[in-house]
Amino acid sequence: MRRRCLMFAMIAGVTVIFCSVSWSKEKREKVRVELAGLQEARGLTIGSVDFSGIDTVQFAKRSWTSLDLPVAFKKVEHGTLSPDGEELAFALHENSSYNSPSWLGIVQRDGSGLREYPELQRPYGICWSQDKSKLVFTALQQGQPNTYELVLLDMDTGRTRQIESKAFVETQCFSPDGQQFVYETDHVIDKHGAHGRIKVHDLTLKTSRELISGVHPTWSPSGKTIAYFDHNAYFLISPSGAGRKRLFKNRYAYSPLWWSPDSRFVAYGVYCCFWKSIKYMVDIGHLQVRRLEDNAEDWVGETNPPTGTYGWIELSPRKRD
Repeated sequence: MRRRCLMFAMIAGVTVIFCSVSWSKEKREKVRVELAGLQEARGLTIGSVDFSGIDTVQFAKRSWTSLDLPVAFKKVEHGTLSPDGEELAFALHENSSYNSPSWLGIVQRDGSGLREYPELQRPYGICWSQDKSKLVFTALQQGQPNTYELVLLDMDTGRTRQIESKAFVETQCFSPDGQQFVYETDHVIDKHGAHGRIKVHDLTLKTSRELISGVHPTWSPSGKTIAYFDHNAYFLISPSGAGRKRLFKNRYAYSPLWWSPDSRFVAYGVYCCFWKSIKYMVDIGHLQVRRLEDNAEDWVGETNPPTGTYGWIELSPRKRD
């Protein structure tokens, strides 16, 4: 394709523009074709949990498939799938009203084995460690009804540790070995956009260190880099704080980068369209996927910005049934 474009360029410059557009379109299509193939071969998909159900992307159709979550008489909110797609952690409401009290709930993907933690109120921003032995999330500070704090939960012992007030994590916060996690604090929004401070917490030392200014930090499954968002652009930086570089810019982006299990792809949300009716207005977003080796990308499904937390999972044929 490139060679053909260069030949035509000798005849007419306009043809170069046409070929470039065609080549770019071809690259975009190949991203989704590859994703659809990976989904068929090993069940690779992107999942989200909210409103009493699980949604997974069907790459070939740019659509979502929904699975009801049978948690009787209660509502699920702010949920996150475990890395293997087998368990869910979420805010479990007392009744069908989203204004009702909520606490941390954990359940198998088929709805069995519900565990409830009533003392951990109003959880959101939940992150699983790769081995599912730990959860980090933001919850109401006990005795302080209007103060939120970052909490670490040991799944084996049920013990919790308070990390920092006014802090939160994204769904991919842990290092691959589970000994560190990255989080954000001091989040503010002004006319220039969102600002915050990114920190790394060491579970062994029980200390945090500041990494850099920015928002929406996520740790790559390879362990080699942390992604974050700053001034309409995504950046990469090593966990040590060295080697900062800009990955790409998108003025319509609003989310963290969600890494695929092999760190080859990243997904992120963008504002796309604006739909207006007589009664209400709705922002429509797209979930974009970028292949990092060649920066080709395509959108794979619609979203409702700025809400929604997503994660890549691999569902085997048994798990997809």
